[in-house]
Amino acid sequence: MPETEKINEILARLDERSKAINDSMKSLQENIISFKHDLKTQNDTLVKKIEKSEDDFNARLEKLESKIELNYVKQEKFNPIERIVYGIIGLILVAVCTGLLSYVIVGKQPVGVGIGSIIK
Repeated sequence: MPETEKINEILARLDERSKAINDSMKSLQENIISFKHDLKTQNDTLVKKIEKSEDDFNARLEKLESKIELNYVKQEKFNPIERIVYGIIGLILVAVCTGLLSYVIVGKQPVGVGIGSIIK
C-alpha cells in the first residue's frame, strides 16, 4: 500500500500543478485579451489623431494656396509685363550709351540732350 499512497500523492501533486498551470493559462489568456483591447483602443485613438492632423493640414494648405493665388502674380500674367519693362529699360540704356558715345567721339554735347536744354 505504501506504493499506492505514493502514487496517489504524486497524482495529487500533479493535479495541483496542472490546476496551477491551467489557472496561469487562463490568466495569460485574460491578459492577452485585455492587451488586445488596449492595443485596439490606442490604435483607434491614434487613427483619430492622425485623421484630425491630416484634416488640419489640408485646411491650412488650402488656406495657404488661396493666399498665394490672391497675393502673387502667376508667371503667365507676369511675362508680358516683364518684357515691356525690360524693353523700356533697354531703350533707356541704349539712349544713354549712344549719348555717351557721341559725347566721347564728337567731343561736345549732342543737341537737345542735357540739363541745359531742359532748362531753356
